[in-house]
Amino acid sequence: MAHYRFYYDESEHSRKINLNTVSAKNYYDNFIAVIVGWKVESEKSIFEKYTAFEEKYTDRKSKEELKSQTLKQNQFESGFASMNKSNVCFLTEFLSLFDSDIAVYFAAISKIEFIISQLFDGYKNSFVCDMDATFA
Repeated sequence: MAHYRFYYDESEHSRKINLNTVSAKNYYDNFIAVIVGWKVESEKSIFEKYTAFEEKYTDRKSKEELKSQTLKQNQFESGFASMNKSNVCFLTEFLSLFDSDIAVYFAAISKIEFIISQLFDGYKNSFVCDMDATFA
């Protein structure tokens, strides 16, 4: 049986969600969650490819790693059409790292929906208050 390793990360998550957070100019309701996985026997070659990619773009690192700040939001004013050549090369090379040896799962998750589902976790309807009732 094959053994896999997985890595998880997310982007645009908020540590706190309050009135200041949701009324901020740069607030987005969704955050992106990504999980990548690979067979253990493929790990060495996958890491070698990624290490070579990261070494090529050492000048883009912050805090010893490539972070989301590598590409600035204002570089996407008109979508991909407004990207400069070095950013297109960077993204093309990054995406080429993903081949049939790597499984990818990603989801866009609503922050507000997530909070509401946590608030109502374990909720049970009662005669006085039935949240599932429909009104015509």
